[in-house]
Amino acid sequence: MLDEHIGHVADRIYELEALGKNLKALRLQCRAANPSKDCGILNRLSNTAQTRPTNSSRFSLRAKHVHGWH
Repeated sequence: MLDEHIGHVADRIYELEALGKNLKALRLQCRAANPSKDCGILNRLSNTAQTRPTNSSRFSLRAKHVHGWH
């Protein structure tokens, strides 16, 4: 069970690191001094946050979560 949980944590770390890299790349594209309301990236992120799926389907790895080990 510990190995399964360790694998779950490693998968989440990998996903979060990839997300961090993607967000940093997006930040580089937003260097212009435009108002945030005119930023397509921020608008897309805002729209995505408003139409988020439910918690049960939000993260693919949640289905593999090892319950009871925190």
